[in-house]
This record gives sequence, C-alpha cells and structure tokens, in this order.
Amino acid sequence: FSNTAIFAISNILSKLMLSLLLPLYTRTLTAEMYGRAELITTIGDLFIPICSFAIQDALFRYGMENGKRQDEVLKNSILVLSMATGLLFIVSIILKNYEAIGSLYIIFWFVSCVSMWRAAFSLYSKAIGRTVVFAADSVFYNGLLGIFNIIFLLVFKFGLNGYFLAMVCAGICSIVYLAASTNSMGIMFHTKYNSALMREMLQYSIPLIFNSISWGLTHVVDKVMLTDLCGSDATGLYSVASKIPSLLSLATGIFTQAWTLSVIRDYQTDRDKTFYNNIFNVTHIGVCIGVMGILLFNNNLFLAVLGEDFSDSVRYVPILLIGSVFLTYSNFYSPVYSAMKKSRQIMYSSVGGGIVNIILNGVLIPRIGIAGACLATTSSYAFIAIYRMIDC
Repeated sequence: FSNTAIFAISNILSKLMLSLLLPLYTRTLTAEMYGRAELITTIGDLFIPICSFAIQDALFRYGMENGKRQDEVLKNSILVLSMATGLLFIVSIILKNYEAIGSLYIIFWFVSCVSMWRAAFSLYSKAIGRTVVFAADSVFYNGLLGIFNIIFLLVFKFGLNGYFLAMVCAGICSIVYLAASTNSMGIMFHTKYNSALMREMLQYSIPLIFNSISWGLTHVVDKVMLTDLCGSDATGLYSVASKIPSLLSLATGIFTQAWTLSVIRDYQTDRDKTFYNNIFNVTHIGVCIGVMGILLFNNNLFLAVLGEDFSDSVRYVPILLIGSVFLTYSNFYSPVYSAMKKSRQIMYSSVGGGIVNIILNGVLIPRIGIAGACLATTSSYAFIAIYRMIDC
C-alpha cells in the first residue's frame, strides 16, 4: 500500500500536467499536425520492443534479484539498447518513404531512442527499490515537458518540430537524472559482460516482443475496422465510450505497479500463499465497487459532460466496463508469470486474446456495429484473464 500511495501521487500529478498541456497543443498545432505526431509516436512504440528485443522487461525482472547480478543485468541491457539504437536508425531510414513520417525520419529516430532509453532506466530504478526516484522522475519529466513545450511552441513557434523537440529535451534530462540517481554509468564502465546471463535474459524477453505487438494490435484493429465498415463517426463514439472505463483501468493500473514489486520480491520467500488470495479478493472487491460507481454516473453526469453529439456513447460503457474487470484480472496474474520467469505464457495468452479480438471484430462489427467492437474487446480481455487464471 505504501508503494501504491507513491505511484498514485506520481500518476495523479503527471496526468494533471499532461491534461494542462492539451489546450496548448490544440491552440498551437493543427489537427493534421497533432494526428501526425500521434501516429509517429505510435509507430515508434511498435518498433521499440522489436529492435530492443524487449530487453527492458528483462532488465526489470532480473534487476529485482539482489546481489552482484544487478550490475551485470544493467550492463547487458545497455549493450542491447546500444545495438537497438542502430537498428532504430535503419528503421527510420526505411520509414523515410512513408508519407506520414517523410522528412521527420530523423526526429522519429531521436524520439524513439530517447523513449526507449528513458523507459529502461526508469524500470531499472523501480527494480532496485528506488521507487521514490521512479515516481519523482515521472513528475520531473512531465514538468519539463510542459516547460519545453511552452518555450518551443508558444515562444519560438516551432510547430510540429517544437512538439518533438520538447519530448527529446525532457527525455534526455530525465535519463540524466535517472542514470545519476542509480549510478548507472559507473556500473556500466566497471562491470564485466556476462554472456550466460545475456542468453537467459534474451530467452525471457524475446517472447514479450509478441506480447507487445498483440496488445498494440488489440488497441488498433477495432478502430481501423470500425472506420472502414461504419465510418469515422462510429470510431469517435467508440473512442469516447472507451475513455470512461479507462478511468477504472488507470486506478487499477496504479495498484498493479505496486503489486508487481511485491509478487516478484516475495515469490521465493516463505510468505503464506493466502497472501495472494487476500490481495486478489481486495482487487476483485475494489474493481467491482469501481464499476458500480461509474455506472451510477454513466447516464447522468457523463452524458452531461460529453454533450449531445456523443450521447450515444454511454450506451456502450457497460460492455466495456466488463472488459475492464477482466483486464484487471489478467494484469493481476501477469506479475506471477514474471516472478516465475514464464514469459512464454504471457505471450501465449496475449496472442490468443489478440486473435479472438480480430476474429470477433470481423464477425460482429458488420452485424451490430459499435456494440460488436465493444464485445470483441471485452471477449479478448476475458480470454486472456481466464487463460491466466487456469494456467497459474
């Protein structure tokens, strides 16, 4: 609960800062610019785990093992990330011919690399028990992001280039802070390379590449198919409807961060296994209370906030809320796999859920439209949760 409190404060402050940036973006960037920026960052998020072999996940898992191996884990991860930096440059050259990226291919490379390195050092700080450093960095990064955006967008009026330049500058400052706080650079130069550990880390991380791709496709396929089959208006209603259950996912996600640390640290100890049952019960009760609370306000408060143009979206919230419940359950079991180093099981469940999502979207959207996309998403989350419950 102490870790949950730390992560909650960090997340709330970070989300508040990001929400304050939205009016700045809408007043300094056109809709085309903002859409292009979102697409570039999304493409980068897709290629980062591929080029880095998802080594960040191994850095977090193996970094939580006390002893000298922590330094070797960081050394091995930095070597892989250095290679990934070169691979991302090759990817950016190839994507130069893609119209949405075009002349921004160098910016795409910088943004992707900074995001990749920052995620790695951030996870390492959490893995070695520096949760306050991890939480403080989130607030530090988002605060700097706001300052740099004001400078580059309002003062210098750099437009889209300023948007990305702010991300890069804030990211570099964050990396320097994290590296200094965890003595990462000193470890890098004074630790030997461990080839056996490298093989073990890659065996753990490579299956998680497919896990990342599956989750990415799950969040994209329904919107693409809705746009093609029902029009952009349907996609807009679906996107707005999904924002309301995301409030629940945000709250449970904060708890999951703390739960992950407890599971991995305590898995090899003699802790009474009823601990896991108790925490699941707390999670289950909490998520059900959250669902009921949202449903109380769904047809009144949210309807008033969303306005008449999006009034139909509240009809789909209950279906998506059920999906959020199953998503919470699946996230509860994911750290158990990490503790056992069973990354293939994470991959199998996520890929299976992605296949269920794609098939049901193709079957249901042509027949019942937006409700079909909601049912497909909920069913995919249910598949993942039930698979992990039975398997664990």
